[in-house]
Amino acid sequence: MPRPAATRLLARRLTLLGLVPLVFYLTAFALYTFPAVLSFRTHYFCDSGDGFKYVWDLWWIGKALQSGQFPFFTRMMYWPTGVTLVADNLTPLNGLIALGLRGVGLTLVEAHNVLIIFGFGGSGLTAFWLAYRMSGHYLGALVAGFVFTFSSYHFAHAEGHLNLVSLQWLPLFIWFFYELLERPRVGWALAAAAILVLNGLTDFYLLFYCGLTAVVLTLWHARQRRNLFFAFQRPYRGPMAIFAVLAALTCGLQIAAILMANHRDPFEAGHPASEFGMDVLAPLIPGGHWRWANLTAFYWQHLKANIHESSVYLGWAALGLMIYAWRKRAAITDKNFGFWYVMFWIFAILALGPRLLFWGHSVASVLPYAVLQWIFPPLKLSGMPVRMFVLAILAASVAASFGVRAFSNRPARRWIVPLLLLLMIIEYQPRPLTLSPAAAPEWVYVLRQLPAGAAIDQVSPQTSALYYQTIHEKPLAFGYASREPESIRVRNEQIHRRLAQGDYAGLVQLDGFSYVITRDVLPPQVGLLLFESEGTRIYRFQPH
Repeated sequence: MPRPAATRLLARRLTLLGLVPLVFYLTAFALYTFPAVLSFRTHYFCDSGDGFKYVWDLWWIGKALQSGQFPFFTRMMYWPTGVTLVADNLTPLNGLIALGLRGVGLTLVEAHNVLIIFGFGGSGLTAFWLAYRMSGHYLGALVAGFVFTFSSYHFAHAEGHLNLVSLQWLPLFIWFFYELLERPRVGWALAAAAILVLNGLTDFYLLFYCGLTAVVLTLWHARQRRNLFFAFQRPYRGPMAIFAVLAALTCGLQIAAILMANHRDPFEAGHPASEFGMDVLAPLIPGGHWRWANLTAFYWQHLKANIHESSVYLGWAALGLMIYAWRKRAAITDKNFGFWYVMFWIFAILALGPRLLFWGHSVASVLPYAVLQWIFPPLKLSGMPVRMFVLAILAASVAASFGVRAFSNRPARRWIVPLLLLLMIIEYQPRPLTLSPAAAPEWVYVLRQLPAGAAIDQVSPQTSALYYQTIHEKPLAFGYASREPESIRVRNEQIHRRLAQGDYAGLVQLDGFSYVITRDVLPPQVGLLLFESEGTRIYRFQPH
């Protein structure tokens, strides 16, 4: 092919397969969340709870790398002992991206919001790529990306879980690993291993989900080939070995570090899996993050999990497309078509958790998740089986792309597709995006100007204190990590006991604190008053 023609063809493919779907999903996100985009520079696209924790993560990764510190341990909180972050949902990849964005002039709030927006646009794009590779139908793939990225699950976690907003690497890994099994080449092995690392650097949940999906996909191909050990034979042996070695040397070391840290100083137990399993009706009834959630409050108010976790509504339009595609499976020639239904049911069942929940009530026990937890004990550190439903949503989105293709092949029924898409737009309409001002109280800026020294913040909620620290940059007595070692609890009790007993000398001499932010009045021999406004005071501890 002549060079100009080849260049035009490449440009056309990049436009149709990259630019067009990305712009489509970004535009849809802006419309779904309007007028949030007008607050891009002044408000964080998250709540002041867990959302501020991830703002701190972005700040800390940048600060640690710029100062040559090890980012997986910090003394900026839980001073002076510090805390390990190897098991924290630190989302270091997002921290690296935020550091790059800040390097070109963006503020922390702008970098955070770019990551949120990219999480939706990028997730839609990679789900589109996966679905287009499977169904080969452009409109169907666009619908698949829409189902995946604008699902209730995704919007619910946009409230305060940046790690679970950044889903864009998950469809990409499944696509690359699928190609590795279909066309075993070193290139696909390298690509799948690289994307696995990106998932691991985004979130431990995503890394675990990638591993489970790889196992299911491998077993599916073994069944097709009627050979359980096909991966050890030519031409698979070399590429699969390369993938396994690279995964072990990267993500394997990451997992080993977590297990070793847990062995030395056990992490506090995670959320109870029995309370954070998916209610069996949750995929069928809109949850608390729907725009018109008051219409279904009769249901979701009875669920044990909070609305950020229990809002996993899949939508009747997507289900309708799935069902229609299955009914027309005889006309679908793709040999792996059935895999997406197998994947859907496996992860939908695992998402139920160890006990079957119906309308908020436990009706049965010992489900497959309990067996998985027994096989892989570290899973107890998470305790969030409902989050596994994201894989069922991804499988449903791919199956839905086949449904759109099936309707398109029957001219007499094509009119149904626009109706289903309209229903889908209504079903996924989220409640207004939570916005948190990027400002802080006056005392935070005063503390920033004071000489270096550790502080005890007695006036702010934990996550707000971490956000304020991104401004004043003083080490804090307390903090908030996703998984805290037991020693931190003992150490916190010691600090609280000294505060309650008025043992300020111990706080200064033994723990090295310089400042306290409080609403109490301290005697002059204890602290020098540096600032007071609206009942909040900053004292510098007097040396003893």
